[in-house]
Amino acid sequence: MRLARSILLLSRRNRSYITTPIFYANAAPHLGHLYTVVLADAAHRWQKLKDPDGTHIFSTGTDEHGIKIFRAAEQAGKDPVRFCDGVSKKFHDLFQDFGIANTDFIRTTEDRHKFCVAHVWKRLYDEGFIYKDVYSGWYSVVDECFFVDGDVEDTPSGKVVRDTKNAVEWVEEQNYMFRLSSFKEKVRHWLLNTDVIRPKHYLQFVLQYLELDGDLSISRSRTRLPWGVQVPGDDTQTIYVWLDALVNYLSVIGYPETMKAWPPTWQILGKDIMKLMSKSVGNVIDPYAAMKTYTTEGLRYFLLKQGLPHGDSNFSREKAINVINSDLVNSIGNLLSRATVKKLNPSQEYRNFTKDALDGDLAQMAYSLLEELEQVREKTLELYDDMLFYKAIEGILAVVKSGNGFFQFAQPWKLDQGEKLDSVLYLTYEVVRITSVLLQPIIPSLADQALNRLGISSDGRRIDAAVFCPTRRSLPLGADLGPLLPRINEKHKDLDRISSY
Repeated sequence: MRLARSILLLSRRNRSYITTPIFYANAAPHLGHLYTVVLADAAHRWQKLKDPDGTHIFSTGTDEHGIKIFRAAEQAGKDPVRFCDGVSKKFHDLFQDFGIANTDFIRTTEDRHKFCVAHVWKRLYDEGFIYKDVYSGWYSVVDECFFVDGDVEDTPSGKVVRDTKNAVEWVEEQNYMFRLSSFKEKVRHWLLNTDVIRPKHYLQFVLQYLELDGDLSISRSRTRLPWGVQVPGDDTQTIYVWLDALVNYLSVIGYPETMKAWPPTWQILGKDIMKLMSKSVGNVIDPYAAMKTYTTEGLRYFLLKQGLPHGDSNFSREKAINVINSDLVNSIGNLLSRATVKKLNPSQEYRNFTKDALDGDLAQMAYSLLEELEQVREKTLELYDDMLFYKAIEGILAVVKSGNGFFQFAQPWKLDQGEKLDSVLYLTYEVVRITSVLLQPIIPSLADQALNRLGISSDGRRIDAAVFCPTRRSLPLGADLGPLLPRINEKHKDLDRISSY
């Protein structure tokens, strides 16, 4: 069961501007869209956790122009504006319902975007990078782009695109062209001498397509494509949807009035966008059914743990249940519940840590656990900076597992009230506290609940507080609101609604 396409990450350091692709508004969102946005959301939350006093931008949105949307609107019996309003709202509402913390939701039908597109076009034209010429090639209506001979193949029903199998027709028309040939060497040098593309194995892929493409056709006849931004000064041509959509990253930051937020820190793209090819069509996973079954935080955790930025990922219902129950319910949730129960801690205080109260094997386990806590913070910071969330999760959960092992070995339910029990509970609380601080970009709501239960103030949730603190002067715990996350029933009634793609 296919989760999502591989994700291409374009990175520029030391800026907090995170972007996703803007999603094509010809159909309702599916789990692949949600995964991409969750990845960006985790990156955005990480930037805010690192620099809580900074200004951070996180944009997503919908791409609403093009022939596919125009035809989809016709089939639905709606004008394109009303049709796009409805589909875009589905994306907007899904992200809101899932707790995505985007600061902007851009729509290419907005006036601010159309103004920005027109400005970019005029600037390129004035600089001599746009010219008019006759362009011919194999055109796919579904893919909304031209293809060269090597990209098409013969079938009994006619020529089709090799990759998508969509029908093509030979088209010859007068369009505006972008002088990509004038930039090829500069772009190649930039790609080869920077770390801009992640994962790196996509670099060769991009270089190959740079060699294949000549100058680009960046407009279409309005008789064939009436739904889009008109070319400034030419009412016979529509700006090609891919150029139109690309400008959204500038529209969000207020270009041309300002460029303060440029360049982006991370731009998260599906690998198919590099080639400007259409997404394959198939069965999709209903994100709302998945949210209802796995919970919002559980689904978010599973997507970030199992989704690999460097390759295609699979979605398995059984694996999702096992991962969520094992990691969030059993490892983190049960450790917090067992360690804070009133029978062990009747005063409901954070207690105090006395180094000499532990001895023998228990002391050795405590020292090893303290070393793990020290190492996991630095490693997590490094991995989060590289957006390797799945690796960071593995490291954090390894510490939680060690914390569970320490707690079980100590058998605090057999200890009398005193320094030894206090120290065991204290170190266990520190394991939950530190790992919860580190997990805030991954499971923000559950991490918040865990920290609330431990009575941790806002200052204690900053990333610089994710270190072992030897004393908290018997601070009170927070209210006990029950289990951190309910166990997911393998026979959940909504499981059958979750289809694969």
